[in-house]
Amino acid sequence: MSTKKIIMGMLAISILVLSSGCVGGDLTAEQIAEQFEQKQDNIQDYSATIHMATFLEGNEDSTVARYEMKKPNMMRTEIIESSSSGKIITVSNGSTTWTYNPDENTVMVLESLTSFNESDFDYLNLIQDTMENNEISLEGEEKIDDRDSYIIAINPRENENNPANTSYFPTNVSTRMWLDKETWLPLKYEMYNDGEKLMVVEYRDLKINTGIEDSEFNFKIPEDAKVVRYDDINDMVPEDLTLEKAMDVSENEILVPSYLPEGCELQYARVNNNSALFGGPENIISLYYQSGDGFLHITETFYEEEPSLPQRGEPVTVNGNEARLTSYPDGGSTHLSWNRGKCMVTIMGSVDSDEIVRIAESME
Repeated sequence: MSTKKIIMGMLAISILVLSSGCVGGDLTAEQIAEQFEQKQDNIQDYSATIHMATFLEGNEDSTVARYEMKKPNMMRTEIIESSSSGKIITVSNGSTTWTYNPDENTVMVLESLTSFNESDFDYLNLIQDTMENNEISLEGEEKIDDRDSYIIAINPRENENNPANTSYFPTNVSTRMWLDKETWLPLKYEMYNDGEKLMVVEYRDLKINTGIEDSEFNFKIPEDAKVVRYDDINDMVPEDLTLEKAMDVSENEILVPSYLPEGCELQYARVNNNSALFGGPENIISLYYQSGDGFLHITETFYEEEPSLPQRGEPVTVNGNEARLTSYPDGGSTHLSWNRGKCMVTIMGSVDSDEIVRIAESME
């Protein structure tokens, strides 16, 4: 699911509270969906400065970006500051998307875009699913950036039938959202996993229906820029390769474990040599293994300089190298990360701590 769909989903979820007994009368899911669509119909364009902080594996990353949106499906995002990437500019006119990295003077052009159109979004099913799988409540009211807002809490139910509970990853994610009283747009939201903060996003200087010109959503490619073109969004996803083919196309040596749990076999490998063009690492290699219902995923990420290890996790060693080990019993997985020079190797899988360290030590 795209980021935009997630945001729209969170908005519709929040309307459950504002349209229920907490704020004026009980409504059915159908009536709530209708009210939300009417609210959205009143918004033709908006802009804001987005301040985002993520807290993953004990590391904090911060980003400040300017965002503009115009219906039906035009958008522009410009990263102003970032602790982990360059000042990337992304522009879409609804059919073509341009991503420009000024530091590298590179442009990625996606010619055919299957856009998310808000008018096609199924709010009714989203609201019905949310009512079944989450506890939703109104916590209070607060001013955010001089705008009045409701504070909404969204917490997952303890329900073994909740699809989220079958994930390989930590799933007990709860959300607090500050919802603008006038527009029902988010002014701020926070996400937590088992009480530990994962993300904080705040929308400042929000402006609604200012008549943003269509020209803001077209991009002129600099004459001397390097251009990478994709005809379809699926072309951007690295193809599934055999290990031998991956070794041929990778710009770096691929580390392969000589030890694997019984029955664990490589399904495919992926190689991304283009991420550095757009502010990412130089090279990303992924190896996907399967063993019955179990899984093992190895990622080797190459940077220009030696990266910092995650702060979270138990300190361990892998062949004398400092490493971080984290277990997620609820998600049924264990994660292990360590550096090999400028390459960070991360293994995640449905194995125990001793087994994952043994796999890692066989990769030298």
